[in-house]
Amino acid sequence: MLRNILFSLLIISSTVVFSQEKANEFNICSVSKLVFEGNGKQKIVLLKKSYFNHLGLLVKEQKFSTGTLSEESFFYYKDTLLYRSEFLDFDKNRSTCFFLYDKKILHEKIEEPEKGVIIKTEYKYDKNANLICKLINEFYMGCSVSKSQLLTFYNSLGHKSEEQLINNNDTVCKTIFVYDDRNQLVKKTDFLKNRSLVNTDNFEYDSFGNLIKKTVLESDKLLRTEEYTYESNRIVSIVLKSKNGDIMSTENRVYNQLGLIKISKHNLKLNKKEIELYESGQIKEAEFWEDNKLSSKFIYTYTVTK
Repeated sequence: MLRNILFSLLIISSTVVFSQEKANEFNICSVSKLVFEGNGKQKIVLLKKSYFNHLGLLVKEQKFSTGTLSEESFFYYKDTLLYRSEFLDFDKNRSTCFFLYDKKILHEKIEEPEKGVIIKTEYKYDKNANLICKLINEFYMGCSVSKSQLLTFYNSLGHKSEEQLINNNDTVCKTIFVYDDRNQLVKKTDFLKNRSLVNTDNFEYDSFGNLIKKTVLESDKLLRTEEYTYESNRIVSIVLKSKNGDIMSTENRVYNQLGLIKISKHNLKLNKKEIELYESGQIKEAEFWEDNKLSSKFIYTYTVTK
């Protein structure tokens, strides 16, 4: 959401207000943005309304653009399982999604009548309830135009060992997963047919099982590395380095007794910074800096009315 409203550098700060109230049998959560502009004026812009039933399940969501309703979604349940959802955007394009369950989802169908599109998805599982096949069939004006499958294989311990993406009976991508004797993922390799590339991610862990380094290679050539530092098994820093070892970006996290209180991100290449402040697990402030100048600031306020 934050990135979507960075279009104006005139924004100095904004307040996002969450209010929850009882309306008929629904709880309504409204998200608004209070914008302070450079001329000292301010305005309130409604961004989103979410409607929850008495079980706390989302049943309707509305999104607004410049105060005008632009998108609307509806969700329908049997007991607590979602069996249908409907989406309508500002241009009156409509889509409906149907779900069929037997403990796990078995079928999904998306209908977009204005576009003449129907997408059917079938899910298959093994005896251990692991997803082994996701079959997607897309139709246009009643004719099948595309078929794809995602096949997943597992080792004897139930860990994912291989994935295959098949489009129209042609395997376009295969991913192999390798684990160490502690059942930690240490290598993930993607074989891409059309690009004749092999992308490999290597993972390293400390004695507590925390990921401390990720190395990304393309056709055996180093692209970048990610290094993670921990204190009390919590991430305190992430450093992204180029193939030459130059630092591209950093992320630092600060905690207190209650949890995360601050995240600082710095993109050295673009000279951009982001600072987020948290309280009781909720974001309270966010600042965005470009070329060492504050471009925008957001202040979040959470209120509950009964």
